[in-house]
Amino acid sequence: MSNLTTFYIQWTLTKEAFEVDLDTLKAGDEILTVESENDSSENYTFTTQCVGVLRSNTHMSISLSYKRHVGENAQVSSDWLFGESSIEMEKASPKTWKAVAFWLCEDPESSGAAKRCMVFSGPERRTFELLVRAGQQAFREALIQRAGGPENCACELTGFIGTPALDAAHIVPFELDPRPGNPQNGLLLRADLHRLYDRNLLRISPSGEVSWADGWTHLSYPTLVRQLSADTLSRVHGSLAKRAELETKHPGLFASPPSLHAL
Repeated sequence: MSNLTTFYIQWTLTKEAFEVDLDTLKAGDEILTVESENDSSENYTFTTQCVGVLRSNTHMSISLSYKRHVGENAQVSSDWLFGESSIEMEKASPKTWKAVAFWLCEDPESSGAAKRCMVFSGPERRTFELLVRAGQQAFREALIQRAGGPENCACELTGFIGTPALDAAHIVPFELDPRPGNPQNGLLLRADLHRLYDRNLLRISPSGEVSWADGWTHLSYPTLVRQLSADTLSRVHGSLAKRAELETKHPGLFASPPSLHAL
């Protein structure tokens, strides 16, 4: 009996979905995967080949080779990458897995861990794990200590003091940061502002000025925030400029994550 597992992977510039039977998957099997750019609703189907499967009682590793799929995809942009990915899975319970996907490519804008790898199995269609970024806690601690320690650190946009409510926000996305964990690429933000910043609803220019996406300017949030301090701006200016450059080059990079139904 077929035991299909569905993978939803959010890469840096694209999103992807495919199904496999984990019990029978073997090297040489071909898999059809559906991909689309983050800022596009148009889907493209590609052929991938399983080039390796490692299994144990608690772990599973899958390697996939991506190949250009002709026909309906003949007009796909040459920017699309074709190479290999690795999906590392760990048993979370007898019926569930947690997983993280890695793109194995020399391109610095696409290699590294996926923003999230969502795995659904059987009829439950249950999310097993959102990726926890390696080193995130150390990155947060570095920002807290730089700001004067847990008793003195504050949100860098509101002045709110309350360490448990503060997140370490990456300016340039974690996957594209050449030096992950570098405090020059981080801001201590109140958790709700961190979410808004990641989704580009709250924007910070290279000059430290804050602006808001349409639909947010009439709410109370704009009255809570302030321009970055001169000290903070001196530290993060380079990262803010890099983020602005990336947004110009890839307009969908900082958009709100798509819902599962959009895949």
